[in-house]
Amino acid sequence: MKYLVKLQELKKDDVRTGGGKASNLGELLRGGFQVPEGFCVNSAGFWQFIKSNNIDSEIEKVVNAANDDNRTELHELIENLKQIIKAGNFSEDLRTEIESLYNELLKGKKVAVRSSATAEDLKDASFAGQQETYLGVIGIDELMNKIKECFASLYDDRAILYRKKMGFNSLNVALAVVVQAMIGSDVSGVSFTENPVSRNSDEIMLNASYGLGESIVSGQVNPDIFIYSKSKKEIVSKTLGSKQTAIYMNANNGTDIVETDVEKRKIYSLTNEQIAEIAEVSEKIEAMYKMPMDIEWAYENGKLYILQARAVTTLNTETKTETKTETATQEEKNDKQEKSIRMQMNNLIEHCPITPYPLDFGPFMTVMNAKQVIFAEHGIVQDDVLLMDDDGLILTNVKKPKYKLSVVKLPFQMKGFLEFDINKAESEKSLEKAKNDIAGIDPYKIPEDSIQKTIAKLLDIAKKLSYARFRYAIFPYVCQAEFMERLLHKVDSKLSNYDLMCDLSYKTRDMNMGLAKLAKLIKEDSELKKIYEEGMASEDYEFCIEEMKKASDAFTLQIDLFLAEFGWKSDNSYVAFSTTSWNENKASLFSLLSVFVRAEASMSSNESRYVSIMKDIDSKLSAKEATKLKTKIENNRKYHVLREESLYLLETCYGYSRILLRRLIDGKFKEILSFEEALYLTEKEICTVSPNQIISMADKIALRNENRKKNQIIWENLEAHREDHSVTVLYGVSGNLGKVTGKVKIIQSISEFGKIQEGEVLVCRYTDPEWTPLFLIASAVISDTGGPLSHSAIVAREYGIPAVLATGDATKRLYDGSLVEVDGDKGVVNVLH
Repeated sequence: MKYLVKLQELKKDDVRTGGGKASNLGELLRGGFQVPEGFCVNSAGFWQFIKSNNIDSEIEKVVNAANDDNRTELHELIENLKQIIKAGNFSEDLRTEIESLYNELLKGKKVAVRSSATAEDLKDASFAGQQETYLGVIGIDELMNKIKECFASLYDDRAILYRKKMGFNSLNVALAVVVQAMIGSDVSGVSFTENPVSRNSDEIMLNASYGLGESIVSGQVNPDIFIYSKSKKEIVSKTLGSKQTAIYMNANNGTDIVETDVEKRKIYSLTNEQIAEIAEVSEKIEAMYKMPMDIEWAYENGKLYILQARAVTTLNTETKTETKTETATQEEKNDKQEKSIRMQMNNLIEHCPITPYPLDFGPFMTVMNAKQVIFAEHGIVQDDVLLMDDDGLILTNVKKPKYKLSVVKLPFQMKGFLEFDINKAESEKSLEKAKNDIAGIDPYKIPEDSIQKTIAKLLDIAKKLSYARFRYAIFPYVCQAEFMERLLHKVDSKLSNYDLMCDLSYKTRDMNMGLAKLAKLIKEDSELKKIYEEGMASEDYEFCIEEMKKASDAFTLQIDLFLAEFGWKSDNSYVAFSTTSWNENKASLFSLLSVFVRAEASMSSNESRYVSIMKDIDSKLSAKEATKLKTKIENNRKYHVLREESLYLLETCYGYSRILLRRLIDGKFKEILSFEEALYLTEKEICTVSPNQIISMADKIALRNENRKKNQIIWENLEAHREDHSVTVLYGVSGNLGKVTGKVKIIQSISEFGKIQEGEVLVCRYTDPEWTPLFLIASAVISDTGGPLSHSAIVAREYGIPAVLATGDATKRLYDGSLVEVDGDKGVVNVLH
């Protein structure tokens, strides 16, 4: 055949004929691996279609417009070209070949249709517009349409401009199309032949879930995670994922996302035998390619299929011969390293629950590493524990700290961290400077040519705030809390620093009190309540607020004051760009507000609690000790106010930066870069790149996008609890006494607060003061992290509800609607149904 080739006839070097995807599948088939059968419309078939429909001249018009840099004309010509391609006809020869191979190999089957770039330097379609995939295609006519749509995908605005920038003539670039039998996956997933978290070459990591693999590679589900040892030939660990949804083929052309049955979520998607089979096949593929591999696979009716295999070039591929003793020693080192990684990652993940994009990564690590800067100033040098390479792949980098000679002075310098007057003055100076700098910036009015410089300025303000916040507020707070502990426990062994923040006005508490006032207005005004309920039902929150303002002057005054004070609050305080604030999106504001509207109880002032603690201090300590302790308590309360103020200013910097980024995309980068694509640039790039540089980075953006799927798997594994204990009992520690039976509601972020109903059991990863309102309506709390002195425990005791904390992975083991008994007396959760 001239225009088509069976997949098994291709080798990995046949990129110019069948494209990177098809040639790689051919290599796997030649290696004896079970790959779904199919064929490829090769580059000759592409050119035959173009020439037989006289499309050359239309492509030339597009190329000329690109060369003239006429963007408006270019976009119109490209849209016209795509329509011409989709309306084109296959020549008799090409159509006959397609029908012939289709009838021979795939007749009556659903098929997957995928584009496959054929230029050697553009293999794997690394730039935008070349990753078209159509699943569950039925019949020869629909197949013909999808092939044409793949052809058309070669001509995308940014792809055309990218090829121009990189010196490729779009008149000479072809596209192949892969057509394969569709596997109706019962279970599918990804395997890494080197553990991407610990970089342990002896471990294979498998991620698995029900249905088609797209749900995993796109990050739509929390999959089951398995670690398999190559040397021991055994499963090292299992982690049960939530697997809440799955993607399945439907009866027509396409797929559906469906809720996974609750009982299926509670069991692993793979048997031990299947895990071993996948691991064995993965090892063979790694041996054939002679490098670590990232492999997509699927089971259909008990049969394992390999869908794709790619090299994992970012991992260390060195190999060496080891004795048994050396292997054992290395295993011990790997275990220690993995525990160390998890300990250090826990704090990072708590502050950034979502997998960071490249654009978020720099600002996030700047905030989290502020303490390392201070340690380095005093002779303790600790490398960043988390890195992101230029391809956007997250790498762990846990190393022992290095010590300079100046570290010997640290004990004598500790006094400087406890100089309250100096720390307070420096912290206030930093806050005042940041406020003044921010006040001089109106993100809606900054001239377009100054936007990138202003984003850089805002991120620099955030960086300086982060340093001052830790150096002059958080670090002194922590140090002083340690020194206070002996006297505090002399008063009451159960007292913690959270208890000492009672009856204190600080940002988060003031925000919650402001929400309580808004809720009170809504509950007491029937017209406001009706508008609010209609807004919750329609989810048109902006319109709802405007209608409520029309109905009530009191509400107008309160909501305007509230948003002026707290409007830049976001779902994820430490995430700069991929989150939204209440000024940008009112959804999470209404989610939080709904808790107060539904709550029977009201926010406690805690004044009596604080007064009681002060009285206990006076009665149980000497006058000298009591004065000393109360002074330290007052100092720490002021530190807490300062750290909260600085965090809100940090969020304001990030909110302004997002507004400016959207303006940049709607202006200077219009039709070149979307907001989603901008998230794959780095902090430095977004502040400096030109439109032409953006075009030339299209392949880099696409690669980082692809690597984000791997990052999500890595992030999921970092936060997963590795012990395989019974799902009928969860063990933790008691945060507060009591026993309650109720239905579970898992809450991952502020935006989900509206989900929880009165009397349900709150299940979460951790809580901070922003979560306090949920304790008004929850009957009990279960958390992945925390302890007897954590925020969850303190607030649970305040509101008198049982709490079981530090369960490790309750958010993954339990499901919405699960019936549980929360036994705060024993620190145990019994899963009843």
